[in-house]
Parts: sequence; structure tokens; C-alpha cells
Amino acid sequence: MTDSPNMGSTPSQPPYETPASVQMLAYQTFQPQLPLHSLDYMGFFSDPGPYSQQYDSHSSMDILSGFDWVFNDSIDDILPAADAITTSTVPVALGPVTVTSSRPPLIQERSLGGRTPCTPDEQETTGPAVPEDRWPMEWCAAPVQLTSLPVLGKFEQFFMYSRHFDVPPINENIRDGIMKSIRQSAQKSPWEPISLADFPSGTTLDCFVDLYFAHFHKSTPIIHRPTFDPGKDHFLTLAIASIGACYSGLQNAMSFSNALAEVTRRLLVFMAEYDPRFVRTGEFLAAELLVSLHGFSGGSKRLYELSESNRGTLLNHARNTGIFDHRFRSYTPAGTLQQRWEAWIFVEKMRRLAWAIFLHDTSSTYCRGTRPYISLMEIRAMDMPASFQHWEAESPEAWAALHPWSRSAPPSIKYSVALEGLLKDGQDSENGIFDDYQKHILLATAVRLMWDTMELEFSAGGGILTDPEGLTARRKALHAAIRTFALPLEPRPGVSRETGFDAVVQQSCLAHLALIMDADDLINYTHLVWRGQPTSGPARKVILEWAAWNGKKVRQVARTTAFVWNATRRYPFNHHLESYHSFHSGFLVWSCIPLLQALEADQASEPGPNAQYRQHQDQPEVCQLDWLGSDDSPEGQRVAQWVETGEPCILRMHGIPDLLSGQGSRQILQQTADNLERMPVWGISQVFRNAVLRALHANEQ
Repeated sequence: MTDSPNMGSTPSQPPYETPASVQMLAYQTFQPQLPLHSLDYMGFFSDPGPYSQQYDSHSSMDILSGFDWVFNDSIDDILPAADAITTSTVPVALGPVTVTSSRPPLIQERSLGGRTPCTPDEQETTGPAVPEDRWPMEWCAAPVQLTSLPVLGKFEQFFMYSRHFDVPPINENIRDGIMKSIRQSAQKSPWEPISLADFPSGTTLDCFVDLYFAHFHKSTPIIHRPTFDPGKDHFLTLAIASIGACYSGLQNAMSFSNALAEVTRRLLVFMAEYDPRFVRTGEFLAAELLVSLHGFSGGSKRLYELSESNRGTLLNHARNTGIFDHRFRSYTPAGTLQQRWEAWIFVEKMRRLAWAIFLHDTSSTYCRGTRPYISLMEIRAMDMPASFQHWEAESPEAWAALHPWSRSAPPSIKYSVALEGLLKDGQDSENGIFDDYQKHILLATAVRLMWDTMELEFSAGGGILTDPEGLTARRKALHAAIRTFALPLEPRPGVSRETGFDAVVQQSCLAHLALIMDADDLINYTHLVWRGQPTSGPARKVILEWAAWNGKKVRQVARTTAFVWNATRRYPFNHHLESYHSFHSGFLVWSCIPLLQALEADQASEPGPNAQYRQHQDQPEVCQLDWLGSDDSPEGQRVAQWVETGEPCILRMHGIPDLLSGQGSRQILQQTADNLERMPVWGISQVFRNAVLRALHANEQ
């Protein structure tokens, strides 16, 4: 792409005299761009049961493409299935915006809360004209409304038309039907009218907003709490309240939260269709992201499906807004302290929003097994977000006091430099990375690179087009970087109340899951065995063959997932992805049990000192598989020795005296269901728990 034209302020216009001028310069700097059913769960490697025949109509690609199978017996009844076209009409809309300036109208960070609730606020003719970007596929959004069709030339003007194919002609009845369909889409709403008789009071909504900032904000810090105004952007307030309601503990809180998220989603759809300039504002993107995060964790099948299908739309809106653009990075404002703070807030807000979208997109790899959409090349020129202390500063004076050596904005760290330091040295502190959110970004990037490595190796033709030695070196470097985040969680009293420990737990869980992402065929085929036909038989065979040659890798997967499983059990913080980690780790431990039993049986049948170990050892050694402490402790050394050598021992986990006994499979599922039951905030926990309980029910029959 070519560089954009110079869009700085003109000498005749002093910057930052009013908050509106802050918005103007931000606009000039940010030129928008376009650029389980029940099946034989417990008999994991037995023949498929009769219930698996329902999958015969699915292709292997269909099975690999989603995570919707966990929604059997979901809680989707909280929303009425009444999204068909009805006779209700769209509310009377405001007329199109009249624009008289020579530049595209500027959208302030304000909408649906001002004087004209369905039209973005505009700067009229003040300020210099902003030219379009020279790249032909980049432009500014405009309030375009289609009111009529262009007039075509008369068909008689053409020569005698000779038809190429014998297709039934479009007669007047068909033509009238087509026009009726067009009119119907413009005159009728696809949604039933919603009764707001039970809409909560302002006090209740205040509580929801407060709970959002108390419990959710730190993991996704995209809203500037000190300057947040709930009356400014109503759609953003609704998105925040829908998440805060999850933490309220009120009766029907989850159902209400999902319903409120659906209302917010509809409002965003309406706004985007009414005036496309809305989608290029930071507040719209923030609300869209929050609705998507809620949809993946709320437990509603409909919202889950919409969140996955809208993930690409969210990313495209972010691209159109230009928040991944390196041109935004270099701006240093002048003016009073208040003006500098306001300008920095806008810049930092957009940067944090870009990183939050990146983290959300990357989570699709380790939560849902789907490919992320963001290219790492898009974000390579970005800066890391500022420290959380700067972001939470309550006033301009508190903000400036955090960097007294400089009158301008706090110094930023280049993302590429920080990442290179992590990958080269396995250290992040040398690059000034101490903030938990910054560490999360670097860890997520390493996870993304691990996913790309796995995809490169196991995609069609990967064995021919890739260099095995190069992939080995790449994995080694990524593992070294990821291990810096895989910290032990010492089981000492009061540890969960330490400042920042929740972030340490989340990072350690994610790092441990990333370390087994390249467990080859085990990770690639295990879900296919769980789902059933038509791929369960071939997948089962592939896994058994792989495990026979990769015993150490099987033990590594069992150890790593047991760590994550116990971490989510012992240190829950109601993180919106916590249920995913708990379910996946328990599921993978359960999947490893028959593989470990087969490996132990093979080892016992071979002559040697370990033969018939379990049968003849009076006091067999106990190995705490889900140990959370240091590897240097006696328990940690014992687990590490088992992973390395596979020496037979009794594998123990919380609530499971002997994992490889006849009751081990049932007990790990029961314990996983209990863990998920203790995660009441997010509805997806109940969805996962139902899937585990169906497995237990199938075993009892």
C-alpha cells in the first residue's frame, strides 16, 4: 500500500483547544481503511455405538469446522425462537444526514444518546478537509441510504436478444413476487416487538456496570473507566450491563444477560444498516467485541453461532476503522495537560481495542479449534498498550505523575521488539514488559505461532513443503518462550488473594495448553472420536497407532492437562474462558486414560525390572499428576520422572485415587462436572457440564 497523504493540522488551526478538536486530530490520524449426543464415551476405543449413526450425514469437514456439538440440551430456551419476518414495522427512522462540508463527516465518539439518537454526531464545516486515502480500496464511510433504483436504458435499445439457454421466463407473477419480497424487507422488521415492562431500574443497571468493572474489566481493559459515561453511548452501556449481569447472582441472571446481549446485538445491526459511519467508531467496535465475547461464553447456542459467524465481520470493521494502522502510533499531542490526557485516552483506547480483538481472535485456536482471521503481519508495526496504571489513572494529574520525566504521552514499547526479545531470549522483563496485559499479548502471539506451525506441518502437502529441521527449531524456540509463562502455582494459604495472581493463573493455564498444541494426532483426532461416526473409527485407529510410538508425548499431555484441570478447580476467578480450560483439560485427561493403560500393559508384558510392577509391588509409588507446585519439589520431581521414563506408578488426582483403575474414567468425568458446576457466572459452564453428564449417563446404561 502507498502511504497516506499528510493529514496533520494546518498552522492556522491550533490543535486541542476543545475536546472536539481532539476528536478532529484523532480522525486525521486514523484515516479509515478498507483494505453428543450419547455415544460410547467410556469405551473410548470400542466400536461405535448405535447412536453414532446420526453423524453419517456429516462430512469430516463439517465435523472439524465447529464446536457446536457441546450445545446438545443447551439452555437456549432463554430466547424465543421467533426471528421470522413478522408484521411489525421498523420504528420511524430519521432522515438521511445532510452533509455540506467538502470532507466526509466526522463521527464523534458519541451516538445513540445525543440529540438525534439514530444519527452519528458530526463536526460540520470546521477544520480542514481530509482527503481520501490514495489507495483505491480505502475510503471514509458515508451515510448512504438506498431510496430508489437507478434508471436503466430501455431494453428496446439493444439488438434483438437471442437467449443462450432454455430457462423458464420471468413472467409478471414472478416479477411481482420479487418486488413484494424487496418491499417486505424494507417495511417489516425481522424481529418481534420486545416488551420492556421488566427492564431493570437505573439502580440495577448501575450495579451491573459496577460489576463489569469489578470482575471483567481487568481481563479485557478496553473501556476507560475514569471517563466512562453510561449516558453517552447507550449500546455500549447495554453491552457492559449484559456482562455485568452475569456476575450479579440474581435469579434468572444468565437468561436475562443473554436476552440483553441479543437486544444489544440487534441494536448494533440496526445502527450499522441505518448509517455505516457507526461501525467506524471505537464505541461501536467495543460494544461489538463485548457482545461477541459474551456470545461465546453466555451459553446460548444462537448467540454462540452468531459470535462465530460475526468474528470475521468484527475484524473487518476494525480494519475499516484503521486501528491496526501504524500511522496511529507516531502521534504526540501538544496543549494543556487536560488536552494531552484526552488525546492520549483516545489513542490508547483504540490501541487497546485492537489488541483485545487480536486476543479474542487468537482464542479461537485453543478454545474452539478454529483458525484465527487476523494476519500477524497486520499487527507487526503496532505498539504495545500502556501500563494498566496509566489506563486507570483517575485524573490528568494522576496520569502525568506516572511519567514525570516527560511532558508528552508515556513511552510505548514496540510490539515487534518485545516479541523478538521473548523468542530470542525467552525473557520479557528486559524489554520493559511487566504489565499482565502486555504479557498476555506476547503469550497469545506465541500460541498463535504454535498454531501456525501445527497447521503448516499437518495441512495437505505439509510433509513435502516443510523442512523438518526448521520446524523442530521453530517449535523449540516457541516452547522456550511459552515456558516462561508456565509458572507453578504454589499451594500455600492465601495465595489466591495476591495482587495479580488471577492473571498468573490464566497465563499459566494458557501456556500449559499451548505446550501440548503440537501433540500431533492426539489433539487433531480426539474430538472426532468423541463425536462419533463417520470419523470415529479411523480417528481411533490413528490415535492408537500414534500413541504406541509416542508414549512420552501421551504422558506429557496427561500431565499438562491435569495441571490445567487442577488450576481451574483450585483457583477459579470467573474468567470468561475459564470453563473452556476446565472442560478441555478434563476431556483430554479422560482421553489419555485408555492410552496410558495400553502403554502400561505393553510395558508390563515386556521382560525387565518393571514387569508386573503394579501386581507385585506392596507399596507402589504414588504420583500426584495434577501437582501445581514447583518441579523442584519431591512431588514435582516424581511427576517429571514419570513423564520422562513412564515407570509404572499410581497416578492420583484430586478426588481420583487411581486414575488408571476401572473407576478412573468415570471419576475424572464426575470431578470435571463438579468443577464446572462451581463456575456459575458464565452459562457455557452449564453447557459443558451437560456434555460431561451425558458421557456419565452413557456409561451407566
